[in-house]
Amino acid sequence: MTTLWLSFCAGTDLAGLRASARAHLDGQLGSEHIDEALTVIAALVDHAGGEGELIVSRRDNSLLIELVTRTVVDGSPPSPPTPCWACGAYSTGPGGVIWAELEISRGPGPRLASSSFFHSHW
Repeated sequence: MTTLWLSFCAGTDLAGLRASARAHLDGQLGSEHIDEALTVIAALVDHAGGEGELIVSRRDNSLLIELVTRTVVDGSPPSPPTPCWACGAYSTGPGGVIWAELEISRGPGPRLASSSFFHSHW
């Protein structure tokens, strides 16, 4: 699987971002995994606000979703959109990385492998 790398900014069209991510993941993951990944992507980008880069990559049995932000966001994590994932928050300054790792299992639907919300000074 190749890595998807997209830029986003305040007011980014989430539907367009989701469509680009879906096109990238289609044929590489099952529809249940794609739907969960798109939900997580939309929640993280919406929460991040500002501008940054979305990076989506497959790692063995997981899908890593990362947002590299260039702006300070509220230090509280977004509410989990589904019971399949959770998130945390940690802020140390402007910019940073927000990430979620979804386990791609053989069973029905993905499960959260881990997640974090981290800001570091640029």
